[in-house]
Amino acid sequence: MVVVPAIRNNTRDDDPGRADVVTITREELVETTVSATRPRPGTWSRRSGAYEFKRRRGRVETRRPARPDVETVKGYHRGMLNRVRHFFLLPLAAMFTGCTAPEPVRVLSWNVLVGFQTYQQEGDPWPEGDTRQQLAFAFLDEVEVGIIGWQELNGWTSERLRQATTPLGLTHGVLLKERSYDLGLSSRWPIEVVERRLKGMHHGYLHARTNGIDVFVVHFSPSAHEHRLQEIELVMERVEPLLGAKVPVLVMGDFNAASGQDDALFGDVGLDWWNRWKYPVDDAGRPIVDVVQRALDGGLVDLWVQERPADTPQFQARPRIDFILASPDLAARCVDATWFDTPRNRVMSDHPPLMVELER
Repeated sequence: MVVVPAIRNNTRDDDPGRADVVTITREELVETTVSATRPRPGTWSRRSGAYEFKRRRGRVETRRPARPDVETVKGYHRGMLNRVRHFFLLPLAAMFTGCTAPEPVRVLSWNVLVGFQTYQQEGDPWPEGDTRQQLAFAFLDEVEVGIIGWQELNGWTSERLRQATTPLGLTHGVLLKERSYDLGLSSRWPIEVVERRLKGMHHGYLHARTNGIDVFVVHFSPSAHEHRLQEIELVMERVEPLLGAKVPVLVMGDFNAASGQDDALFGDVGLDWWNRWKYPVDDAGRPIVDVVQRALDGGLVDLWVQERPADTPQFQARPRIDFILASPDLAARCVDATWFDTPRNRVMSDHPPLMVELER
């Protein structure tokens, strides 16, 4: 029990404000708000072994209640720790990281072929644009992604992107330029745009921060290999200082380039596709891989390579030119990666979507 003073309404004229003594439990004391019309409770004095109250005339009045029992004190401290956790630590963590949910974060990169516009040439398998978009968004609803990096959002605006993705829970969205072959980022968390880069780039890159991750969405030149080398260099000029500062980083998008880590997956089908599109090869007829290798040498990790099974079959329809590369700390949190090169996804776009799953 704790002794506290209570102001009498019928105080004596010669002693205004004289206090009677009342007792309340420590729990009541914690939950009670002390108003301006009531003196604050006294403090425990180790010297006197009692609670001391300073009365209005300056004289200290001492009462010697029994010390609170151990369980009361423990309960008091547990309550205070919970208050600190819920009202300070969790909001502070959310402010800096942008996330509070415990489930894994699924990140997806997708080139959606001219913004889901109708694109039909002889021999192409794609249906009308509206149908492709409906199929694609039904797929996205199933996989429940938290972040999407888009390429080829032709004809889209940021507002249209947010309206389209809000039913998926992705209420935040930005575009690079709102024209031509555009890049975009959608997220469940607020997005802070760090840089929109067009100079020196074929399509550009978008650097933004969401859910505590620095995300680069890229789309490199489809035809000029030397230009792709310049583009990856511009990206890595921004990425490498972030890696040095231990900032979580993702670089994702359409690289229009192959990786040396995929060389064993290039069989006859993959090489035929590669040569048909006139991508560069070395003297042995194998794909040149220096664009992606520059990113790997700079410290990024290919998450699909890290997570794919050892018996992954060779490329069946087309080789992989889309990547999600991560800083080592994010790579350590990756628990799954899927390249959706399936008949179902091949009618949605000429690029299969690539998805990774990160633990929080």
